[in-house]
Amino acid sequence: MSHHQSAASAASIVQQIDGLSDEVQGLLSQVLPPSVRVVNKRDQGREVRPLVDPTTAQIFARVAQASLEDADLAVAAALDVLQGEWGAYSSGERESLLYRFAELFDTYQHPLAELESLATGRAISAILHNVIPEAQSWVRYLAGLPSKLDGHTGADQGAMDPFRCSFREPGGVAVLRLHCTESLTRRLIPVVSALSAGCSVIVLCDDATYPVFYYLCDLLARAGVPEDAISLLSADAAVEERLLSHDDVFQPQLGDGSNLSRSSRMLVFEDADIDQVVETLIKRVLSPLNPSVFTPRIHVHETIYEELIEAIEGALRQLKCGPALDSQTQLGPLCLANLQQQAQEIVQRSRNLGLRVVCGGDVGEIGNAMTPTLIADDQLHLAHLPLSLPMPVLMVQPFGYEDRTVRRANRDRYCQGVSLFTQQLALIRRLSRGLRTEQIWVNSHYRMEPGDQYDPLGPYLRRRLLWIES
Repeated sequence: MSHHQSAASAASIVQQIDGLSDEVQGLLSQVLPPSVRVVNKRDQGREVRPLVDPTTAQIFARVAQASLEDADLAVAAALDVLQGEWGAYSSGERESLLYRFAELFDTYQHPLAELESLATGRAISAILHNVIPEAQSWVRYLAGLPSKLDGHTGADQGAMDPFRCSFREPGGVAVLRLHCTESLTRRLIPVVSALSAGCSVIVLCDDATYPVFYYLCDLLARAGVPEDAISLLSADAAVEERLLSHDDVFQPQLGDGSNLSRSSRMLVFEDADIDQVVETLIKRVLSPLNPSVFTPRIHVHETIYEELIEAIEGALRQLKCGPALDSQTQLGPLCLANLQQQAQEIVQRSRNLGLRVVCGGDVGEIGNAMTPTLIADDQLHLAHLPLSLPMPVLMVQPFGYEDRTVRRANRDRYCQGVSLFTQQLALIRRLSRGLRTEQIWVNSHYRMEPGDQYDPLGPYLRRRLLWIES
């Protein structure tokens, strides 16, 4: 794969963007082709789609769309390398290559942050201090998996069956579909996991995240992973169906990572640290694409409800909103274009019901922007409104009874996690038993460490992740 191969017929329409490094600007000045060597030779006459920076409405890159023929060529290349060079690597050799990739990932953090900022609209400062370190820890963890996957297990030595064993070996060519509405960590985990297992990988990206993974594929190649062991295509459902029609090609079940019905909740008790709650909302929740992807519904004990509303309002008023690449920006105020109208309708409906609506952080003329907004639903008029959407709108509701709030969270079948803000260990212990969600964060929101989802006893036990932050 080369950054310098492009569709010769495409005109240069990419605009210079202030704040980008020369390396990233050089990458984005090219038409990004399907990153398979045999495909790159056939880049004439392709449909080229422009990518638009959501915070400035500027065209920042162009991506060549993959065809059905590209799908066949990508599979052929992936199978060849799996049966040849990549398949011949030992687990220790794969591990060494992936650790080298982890080192490159660490070295080239800033170009990655620039590309991720352009893709998602997140402030580059938040990406460098939050997103990249979390992803980096996962890359290093997953890089150590290959040597843990080898071997076989003797299972039986009965008279009728003197020896039986099970083997773990690569499943073939894995097809992964990635979306920019997922955090960088969630996009990276399946890719590095598949390579750790010795599979070849074909990644299907939506347009926005394509430049990010084009750069990551290049880092993998620099680390020594054979070029055709990972291919990248910007493609529609027809191409995905064509890929899966081939033998030895499979699509792993990755759970509901891309399910837009997911939700989370925050429960703030009377002894909570108000400053800690507000800081968590700003840094880990109120973002174009927050770590959990979806804005949680916030339940606050009635004794501190007004105090917390005032604290959040003050923080919103002081937020520095602006272009995501500006190092001074705290919040790149993106609301996904297809959800912007829905978010505005929720805000207008709240005003019509007489609810307090607080807006903060003037976004000016920035692309698909929406002012970060707080809705104080004192009367629970919107208690059943589905609000778990990737948009900067906080719904805050008071509660007086712990058990009623727990029941409400348990009835939300899409709820993937609950955050508890309290200093009482007894309360934490009691609620961790009563809440049915598998993930509970204490005095934080949506924290995930390497190893949280890799438990060999997982199928036999009720899994519970409890993250307590002091």
